[in-house]
Formats: sequence, C-alpha cells, structure tokens
Amino acid sequence: MSKMLAAALAYAQLGWRVFPVKARSKQPLIQEWQKRATTDEATIRQWWSKWPDANIGMAAGPESGVLVLDQDGEEGQQSLAGLEKPPTPTQRTGGGGLQWFYAWDERLNGLPTTKVGLLPGVDTRGTGGFTILPPSLHPSGKRYAWADSLNPRDVPLAPPPTWLIQKLTDRPAPSVRVEAGAPIPEGQRNSTLASIAGAMRRRGLTAEEIEAALLVVNRRCVPPLDEREVSRIARSVARYAPAEVPRALRLDESEQDERLEIMDFRQAQQQYERYIEMLAEAKVTLGLPVLDEAMRGLAPGETLWIMARAGVGKTAFLLNILAYNSEIGVDSLFCTLEQPAAQIYERAVQIAVGQSGLDVESVFSRAMVAKRVGTRLPEEYVDWTERTWQRFQHVRMADRDAMTMEDVEAVVRAYERRYGCVPRILAIDYLGRMDGGQGSNYEVTSRLAKQAKSLAKALGVAVILIHQVSREGGDGSQEVSLHMARDSGQVEEAADFVLGLWRPDLHEAIKYKVAEERVCAALLKCRRGPLIRTEFIFDKPRMIFRPAKPTLMTRPQAREAGI
Repeated sequence: MSKMLAAALAYAQLGWRVFPVKARSKQPLIQEWQKRATTDEATIRQWWSKWPDANIGMAAGPESGVLVLDQDGEEGQQSLAGLEKPPTPTQRTGGGGLQWFYAWDERLNGLPTTKVGLLPGVDTRGTGGFTILPPSLHPSGKRYAWADSLNPRDVPLAPPPTWLIQKLTDRPAPSVRVEAGAPIPEGQRNSTLASIAGAMRRRGLTAEEIEAALLVVNRRCVPPLDEREVSRIARSVARYAPAEVPRALRLDESEQDERLEIMDFRQAQQQYERYIEMLAEAKVTLGLPVLDEAMRGLAPGETLWIMARAGVGKTAFLLNILAYNSEIGVDSLFCTLEQPAAQIYERAVQIAVGQSGLDVESVFSRAMVAKRVGTRLPEEYVDWTERTWQRFQHVRMADRDAMTMEDVEAVVRAYERRYGCVPRILAIDYLGRMDGGQGSNYEVTSRLAKQAKSLAKALGVAVILIHQVSREGGDGSQEVSLHMARDSGQVEEAADFVLGLWRPDLHEAIKYKVAEERVCAALLKCRRGPLIRTEFIFDKPRMIFRPAKPTLMTRPQAREAGI
C-alpha cells in the first residue's frame, strides 16, 4: 500500500471526506469534488490505485466536521499575533504557512465560511472549500507535514476560538447608543457621527445641513474630531441618495486605518495566490467551453449580465447553465420575476428529456387524468419527472412578480436557513421586473446594477442577471452591443462580464418554421480574458443550446460593438 493511500484511508477513518488532487498541485483530479469527496474505503482505494502519487484533498465544512484557519507568510503571522489559537491539529504547508484544524461549529451552518482575506494573510476553508493534507507534495517540492505533537491521531479537534466565530458569523456591530448629552468616547466618535449622518440623509437633508448638525454633536466627542473630519463624514454620507443610504455606516478610527492600508507587490502576490486558490475551489462555470475558457470562471462576488431582446432565448440559455451546474452539484437560487414557476418547470422538462413543450403538456395532461381516475400513470410521465428532478435537483426557485434587491437578499437568507448553505449561483430573470425605486430609467437601472454587484460581494455568490436591451436592439436579429444595455451607463461599470445574444436568422426561422437556428453570442465585457464571438445552435422546441465554432473579436468589430 502506498503511503498516500494509507494516509487517505487514515483521514477517512477520522470522518474527513477526501479526494485525489494532482501531485505538486492543488488541482482536483476528479470533477464535482464537492459532491464526490468521500470516506468510503473502496472508492478511495480505486482513486489511489489510478493515481498512486496523488495529493490528498479534504473537503472542509460540516460534512467532514472541520473548519480550517490558514495563515500565509509574515502578513498572516502578524494578523494572528495575540489572537487565541487553542491547541488543535496543526499542519505546516509546503509553502511555509500554517493551518489550524478546528471542529465544525453549528453556528456556522449556512454561512459563507470559505473566505479569502478574512484578515490580511489569513483565509478560512469551510463549506465549499478544501485543503491539502500531509504528506502531500507542495508545488515548491516540500511536503505538507503535521506540526510536532499536533497530529490529528493524537490531538482532538478543538472548538474554534471565539474571535474566529465572530468574524465568520459577521454579526453587525451593535448600534451605538449614546444618551442625550452624554460624552462620546474615542473609538465611537466616527461611528456615532456616521450613524447620525445616515439617519439625517435618509430624511433628505443636504451635506451642509448634516455638517452643521454634526459640528454641534462633535462638541460631545472626547476629544472632538477635527472639523475637517466632521465635514468629510457629512460629504461622504451625502453622496448617497436618501433611499440608498446603507444601514451600517459605523466606522471607528481603527477601521478607517485598515481601509488606508498600503501594500507592496510581495503582499499583492500573496493576495493573488489566495485568489487563485479560491477560484479553483469556488468558481462557477457555464458548461459552455468557449465562454468558460474566455471568462476563466465566475468567482464569488462577480456578476454576469446576459443581454438580448425579448424572444431570443435568454431564459432558456440561463436554464441550460443552471442545469449544467446542478448536474455537477452546484446549488443555484433562481428568482423568476417574469415567468411563473409552472412555465419554468415545463422548460426544465424540455431541456431534461429533449421533448417539445407540446409533448410535455400532452403527457402531463394524460397523467392528471390518470391521477383523477386512479389508473396507472403514463410511463413517460414517471420517466420525465424523475429525469427532470435528477437534472435540476440543485436548483431552487423564488417565484415573484417584482422584487427589490433587499427582497432578493431576504430570499437568499431564507434559502440559507432552509438548506443550510448559501447558493453558489444567484440568478435573476429579469432586471426590468426589479423595483429599483424612483427616478428615470437610467437612474433606476444604474442603481440596480450597483446594488447587484454589492449584493454579490456581500453574499459571496456569483450573480447572473437577465437584462433586456433597448429598442435600438431591434427585434432580436440585430447584433447586440454594449451601448444597447437599456438606459445603462452603470451596467458597463458594475458588471464583471456582459454577454450579448441575438438570432441572426430570426426572420427565416419564423417564415419557414425552422426548429433549429443559430444564436450568436458576443462576450462584450470580460474581466479576465479575450472578447469573443461564438455561435450556438438553439433547438427551440426542446430549449437546448449546443455550442458551435468561436471567433476572437477584431479591433474594428470591438469598436462596432461599443467596446
């Protein structure tokens, strides 16, 4: 028995879910590792028989019962200096870092616990994350190893320290309450004045009015803030529209200093390396190789906008993406604002079984009759419902007529409470049905674009939004460009990726009732890769997209697309 197989089996006996990772790498050797990581001896033996030198990955989180605290370099060491770290299994990584293995705490259920940059140089691995276990081989050529006398065979997992639980639960700081006329001590001055300023701005007061009031309150600060700082607080809060002032504006002096941190390129390198690790563990792909290669995945906190005119197939395109991700175990929450859940289900059946909507309706109609009279259900009904469930079992829906971004956040929180985790993907169909408050179309769309990005970052999820282009986009047969984003300068700024869809053969397809037609796609904005054009074959009766040949955009084409 190889030493790697022996170690993997030993970890499995501890209840840790393991899987094979490429040697001298952090690249999983299996797909769907989140779902397939296991403690099953036969499966583990089969894997390491195939890859005897493979590194050992462990899926962290509640199923393994492990939360990992990861310290990287001097920066991480300085961040954790003085913080409680109770004795617990601890490993030295091949890159010179340290990792503490703590027992999972139920208070973390449903929270995003795989976090890059929890503190400078400090990450965590929890739900949806993994770590490499000894005696795996690091890319540096050094082996991961347990610290002296802190091997999991000898030392039980300790509960996470209180400070770590508080950081991960991310509970908002308690409201600053200062009795009328009472002194405001150092450490509460900025947060108190910011809170007061926020309340005033929500009531429509101007920057000058807020500053005048804050200067009076500042007399109670011990010692008073510099008047320039008071003015800065007033101007900063007044930048928000009254309806958009965040609920939490409290910043103490130490938090302000952290925001002004300056880093060198060694520190930037460490952040980039942690970002790459996070991408490997948590990025979302579309199941469309051409786009996935160009985008290199959709990371937590990033947004993808899919733009087209009505009737091009935006919702079907989105459902194909969600179906692919469900099959590989990625959880999605689909907020369907335009079409009711019943219509979405019919489309899901079409995708899952490759049948037309008419055929689906016919089979289900016969099934309803059979249920009423108590006869045997049609075989197609039994087969199709099971296949649809298998294809979409990781997709949940929220069926609403209209929602604000606050409503969307509330739905995600309800999802967390029900299913014990946040979804990896949050899909919204479509932005035009969102309630973005009052103002012109441009103001509302811009507000929603910024709110969507903020929500993605706050929740740590990948957000996919459907957006309808302006009438300048014609009937759906014209090529889509960035400036067609309806009333939207902010879409270009807030989105990480923008994908435009159009049906160049739309008129011929309608005239000759063609079942399959081309749908062209242009990646109009891409944070990480090239701008490309590609084509799909859209089997409209069955709602299925198949990829065709891609092309890179030329400079003139990019200019024509408004890029």
